[in-house]
Parts: sequence; structure tokens; C-alpha cells
Amino acid sequence: MAPAQSSVFPSHFVRNKYGDLILHDPTTRVPVAFTAMQARAFSRFDDLLRRESGSTTSMQYYPGGYESFVELWDADPACTYGFAKFNPRDGTCVLSSRPAIREDVLAPLPASKVIRTGIDLPQVGMQTVIRSLAESQTRSYQARDRVESKWTGRAGKKPRYYHSTTPIGHHVPVTQSFCFSSTPEPRVVSTSPTTPTTPIPSTANPTPSSTNTASRQADKGNSTRIDEDNLIAYDFDKDLEGANEEDETMIEGRAA
Repeated sequence: MAPAQSSVFPSHFVRNKYGDLILHDPTTRVPVAFTAMQARAFSRFDDLLRRESGSTTSMQYYPGGYESFVELWDADPACTYGFAKFNPRDGTCVLSSRPAIREDVLAPLPASKVIRTGIDLPQVGMQTVIRSLAESQTRSYQARDRVESKWTGRAGKKPRYYHSTTPIGHHVPVTQSFCFSSTPEPRVVSTSPTTPTTPIPSTANPTPSSTNTASRQADKGNSTRIDEDNLIAYDFDKDLEGANEEDETMIEGRAA
């Protein structure tokens, strides 16, 4: 009978898509699953027992399920690698004559996934993109500055524009601000009886001017009078005479 060919793993060993180790019981054919992290812990514990020659004085913890895993693993005598047997109930240890399997061979860790973000561009392409972004940002800043300066200039012109505006019906520019009060000023009404005032004759020489009839009344002093009913009467003839005298005086002044 030809000897059985040795293999790295037992014949009843399989690995599923999640990386779990599955060992079938040779008697019942029931599959027993062990996670990859459990299998790596079993490999480290076996290495500890081998280095300590079966002593458990430096053992920090016992990995659960180690006894069942070793029993299923050693069920195939043709397997190249073996594990030390350990009884957690009495602390006895029996080392295996077969070599130990490395941790990364028994349960290799899945390859890390590299998530790429963005677009991979050559060095020249990256420089072009960076230059384009910088130019776009510069143009945006310049446009913002133009808008701000435009509004700043308008803000200085508005007070001058409204200050030079004149009220409707006036032809002289207004140089003072208008203040309209919502409360009208009280009107003063005199309660004393009205007494006629006799204009004081003026001794000053008449000057050529465009004064109205009131100035001529003040110069002549006799164009108005008080009648018998205490009313002010106006003498048109005397006023006309005073106007003629004033006109003659103006003509003589121009001739001189």
C-alpha cells in the first residue's frame, strides 16, 4: 500500500469566500467553522507552547476553541504541519512532532483595498489644472473688486447729487438743508388795539434803485393820511408827484 501523500492542509479542510477555515469531523462529517482571527490566535498559542517546552507559566490567555481545532486538524495523519495538544482542564501539554505552520500561511489576512479618489493625472496635467484653477480664482477676485469699487464710488456721489437739487418753483440753487417740522409753530395774535403808525420822514437823499412804492412813501412821508374815521387814506396824486420827482432825480444823476 502506497503511503499517503503529504499536504499542507488536512484533506477535510476548506476555506470559504469570507476567509473562514472549515474542518469536517471525520466521524460525523459535520463542518466546523473557525474564523481567520481564531486560526491566527491558535498558531500563536502553538508557537508559545513550543518555545516554552510545554510550560504555561508565561501564558496570558487560552484561545477558546483551540482544543477542538487541534483535534480536527490532527485527524489527518498525512498533513505536514501539526499543533501541540493542550488540556485546559488540567493544564497538561503534549507537543507535536510535526513542524508548526506559520500564521500567515494558515490564515492570511485579506489584501487591503485601496480606494482611489479623484483622477490620476500626469505631472504636466496636474500643473495645467492647478494653473487653470489659480487663474479662475484670480478673475473671480478681480470681478469682486470691480463691483466693490463701483458701489463705493456711487456712495460718494449720492450726497452731492441730492444736495444740488433745488425745490420746485425756485431758480436759485439751495445751499442749506431743509427741515420740515410736523408740528406747526404757534401763531401769535396781538390783543392790543391797533394804533396807526405815522411814517417818519426821511432826510436822506434818494438813490437810484428799483425800490417799490413803499420806499417812495417813506421818502415823501405825506402820501398817506388818517381821515376823520381814524382810517388810513392814500393820496394818489401826491404819490404820483413823488414818483415824478424821483424819476427826474435819476435822469439828472445819469446826465452828470
